[in-house]
Amino acid sequence: MKEKSRQRRQPPRQRRDTPLSPASRGRVRRLTRNLALAFGLALLAGAGWFAASSRNSRDHTPGHLPGPRTAVPGVLPARGGAPAANNDQDFGTRVNHGNQLLSEGKAAEALAVLTEAMKLHPEDDDVHYDLGLVLTRLGRLDEAIQQYTEALRLFPDYVEAHNNLGNLLLRTGQTQEAIQHFETAVKIM
Repeated sequence: MKEKSRQRRQPPRQRRDTPLSPASRGRVRRLTRNLALAFGLALLAGAGWFAASSRNSRDHTPGHLPGPRTAVPGVLPARGGAPAANNDQDFGTRVNHGNQLLSEGKAAEALAVLTEAMKLHPEDDDVHYDLGLVLTRLGRLDEAIQQYTEALRLFPDYVEAHNNLGNLLLRTGQTQEAIQHFETAVKIM
């Protein structure tokens, strides 16, 4: 009979880019789980706001531009801050085109198009959010953090921006700030 050689089992390697203590790691896991649970509950409850404001279903075509939004009472607060009427068609076309390019994996082209849209309406929180997505895809994390921060300056209750900013901060080793954004996102939900 052949004897199996016993190999020592190697402990899993710890990631160097996230130096978290075990307590912080557990706290981040709980917050992430709570955020996922809150999103799931909103979907199960049939929250019309969530479906209407989903990043994938939002449309920036004329007549569907971001504007004052109403919320389902008790679920999420209403949003405000519509862009000015000037250049709305061009703005909507650019945002839709930029999002389409991003979904096709053409992040560099999407960046150029969304930057032009931002110049038309610099106070639109969704454009800053979209730029954050593009910059993250391009690996330009510091700039993405700036865009998510700007989106949150314009609309402090932007759950998706808090979540994405928290993830970026976690990736860049800013654990405490990340936890604050995760907690804020859970509270908003």
